[in-house]
Amino acid sequence: MMKTLLLSILSVVLFSFGAVAQDFYITPIPVNVAGDASASSIEASSKVVNKTDNTLNLRWEIFVVDMPTTWEVAICDSDQCYPPEVIANDYTLEPREEADMKPTFYPFGNEGTATIEVFVYDPLDSLNTIQINTYLVNAVLTDIEQPEQENFVVYPNPATTQINLPDNKRIKKGILYNIAGKQVRVFDMAATDNRRFDIADIRRGTYLLQFIDDSGVTLHTARLTKR
Repeated sequence: MMKTLLLSILSVVLFSFGAVAQDFYITPIPVNVAGDASASSIEASSKVVNKTDNTLNLRWEIFVVDMPTTWEVAICDSDQCYPPEVIANDYTLEPREEADMKPTFYPFGNEGTATIEVFVYDPLDSLNTIQINTYLVNAVLTDIEQPEQENFVVYPNPATTQINLPDNKRIKKGILYNIAGKQVRVFDMAATDNRRFDIADIRRGTYLLQFIDDSGVTLHTARLTKR
């Protein structure tokens, strides 16, 4: 309760400062997105727009207002996509540039709603010009025919050199994505008799593994840790 109150007070103060000068803005405001909880990620897209003919050196910070504990969120800005543990970063906005400010949510197959705020400001601006945007995401499971007890367990997890995909006849392939949403590997169930796949050459980190059926439908998304 205290954290929410302090955040609300901070927002009012920052908005009052931001009204003094606005060299940039975020659009649209707010951002509302609905998505599939079984998807590898859900993007809430917006743009930060430089209104001036000058280069702006900005900083963004992310504040989680409310989000399921089973979810993660990460930011993609004009430079790159960052892992969830990065909650603030400096970046450059060129003159008249419209750059991405795209929070990306990872529900890991869990339904729920999330609200975050992203603060964008110039840390060296004596006028404290700050823009704040709110991103709201609602994720539901759209595959209503999926059996509740169906096997989607990957083991070992964490893994080092090999993984075993679930003993599930509906799964035709697994697609591995890194936390930034880039496809890393495709595991074709037709190419093996034992459901075992080598991952020794994959870099350490956290990944999302989508299980796909023969129609190309995503059955489930699991989180995999490579050590």
